[in-house]
Amino acid sequence: MKYLFLFFVTLTLVSCSDDTDNLCGDYLSLKLNQSKTIAIEGNEEANLQVVRIEDNRCPQDVVCIRAGEVFVDLKVNNNEVLNFCLGDCIERNKGYVQADTIVTEVNDQDFKLVLRAVNSYPSSKDILPPTACFEVLLME
Repeated sequence: MKYLFLFFVTLTLVSCSDDTDNLCGDYLSLKLNQSKTIAIEGNEEANLQVVRIEDNRCPQDVVCIRAGEVFVDLKVNNNEVLNFCLGDCIERNKGYVQADTIVTEVNDQDFKLVLRAVNSYPSSKDILPPTACFEVLLME
């Protein structure tokens, strides 16, 4: 009976797919150089594209002196580039940076973009393409 239980647990774990499109849950999911068009209000739309993901976080299987940070640059409607950061946020030649939330205007509508997470967390053994998870909120 014990072996049968282990067999089903193993089968369940193996059958779970690595669905990278669902890493962000209900948040907007964007990979590097991927763009998506979102509806703002009515017929208004905004095109969002991740143009940089620089992940300097300490890999989960390594002991580090500092936790590190991850930088994400998001282009809005092919012109404005917003710079986001999670973690220690010390960028070379720029000093301390803190911007996980940015309010911007698109088509006369203010909205707030929040970088909620960047998946997958780095590992020294494998390299998976990172996915940035954004929350998009309309401002009243």
